[in-house]
Amino acid sequence: MNMVVQCCWILKKREFYKDLYEKINLNYNVFVAGDFKSGPEPYTRNSMSEEDKLAWSEFADPLWNKMKEMMEAGRDLQQGTIQEYGDTLWERSLNNPEPAKIALELGMVDMVLQRRTKTLDV
Repeated sequence: MNMVVQCCWILKKREFYKDLYEKINLNYNVFVAGDFKSGPEPYTRNSMSEEDKLAWSEFADPLWNKMKEMMEAGRDLQQGTIQEYGDTLWERSLNNPEPAKIALELGMVDMVLQRRTKTLDV
């Protein structure tokens, strides 16, 4: 059985290359001045700086909060249901490996349908 719950979220993914460049002995120069200059961080760090985390949170948190609010209102869900789903999906999936069934249990979807594969008889 293959079930899917399509989710939307706000994600920032970034690769960091500092250690790689050191291992391959690549020399480079990066010039940075001031606060909140996260552009060159992938080349100068191995993780996101606190300043970049703060800047990203200032941008993304209000959007995510509004999205959750609208989805919960649209589904007549208790406040916090969407966040709980995201925060506990891994633990919940240990007992129930189908995210679609978990979403059904939480009232996030009305029904779960199985996608059937059509085959041609030759």
